[in-house]
Amino acid sequence: MGGKGEGPGEFRIGRYIWVLPGDTLWVGDYRPWRYHVYASSGEYVRTVDMKPQYFNASLGGGVLDNGISVNVRDLDEPRDLDFRVHAPWFVEAHAADGSVVGELARLEAEREGTWEGAGGVMNMLFDPRPSLHARGTTIAIAAAREPEVRLLDEQLRLSRIVRRADPDRKVTRAHVEAQCRLDHPAGVTIYEFGAAYLLGVHSDELGVERIVMYELMLPEPGAG
Repeated sequence: MGGKGEGPGEFRIGRYIWVLPGDTLWVGDYRPWRYHVYASSGEYVRTVDMKPQYFNASLGGGVLDNGISVNVRDLDEPRDLDFRVHAPWFVEAHAADGSVVGELARLEAEREGTWEGAGGVMNMLFDPRPSLHARGTTIAIAAAREPEVRLLDEQLRLSRIVRRADPDRKVTRAHVEAQCRLDHPAGVTIYEFGAAYLLGVHSDELGVERIVMYELMLPEPGAG
């Protein structure tokens, strides 16, 4: 069902599926963020557009049994990328027709930054990242900056706060070294990192150079 395109029931970039009572399927799609609704038979029913529009995909949330969707957006505008300011997240509830019901929370996500020649935007190491989920009759909001999860019911009312013991979250030098260290053969000058590889030039004892590519692998559990 569906297919690539921009028409009713067609997808630009499909993302996530929620199953509601009666085997109704809500499928996320962007850009802009919207939902395509299907019957259990695969028949297209309708499209739900966000009002106001979300240019990017929702950063969390989901769809409740009553058709209310919980969506998370950040600022759709440029901001300083200097690793100082936390990215703002806005948690909003939308009715079954896509109109805004209300704002549920404002959260702080990771700090981001870049520099000349970095080649992209990076997140601050170890910054907390919020997590949002909506399913059935419950909405769970974890701000990550506090050791708790707030639970809301299908009427968007706070029903419970679950707190946990907060471990020591001080970042030590050992944490940074474990996150940033990369063991690689001697004599290799690294020029490029990929999702699962590194590319470089190896120079042997005679000064002969050759291009080498290595697979990036996680250390074995318990390895030093």
